[in-house]
Amino acid sequence: MPRPKIKKELLTLSQKNYNRLLDFIESLNEIERNKEFPKGYLNRNSTNLIASLHHWHLMFLN
Repeated sequence: MPRPKIKKELLTLSQKNYNRLLDFIESLNEIERNKEFPKGYLNRNSTNLIASLHHWHLMFLN
């Protein structure tokens, strides 16, 4: 998909990619889903990652 040029396209693409990420996380088993990321990563696990993305989306939308 080409790079979004208007806000509506950007919102659509970001929602699509966010849903893809959620689908990927849901496909993991419970052990993989709760596994800690290696040291050096900003987020510690998938829960932190989703919380960070949610916060960035809220800031973007407002």
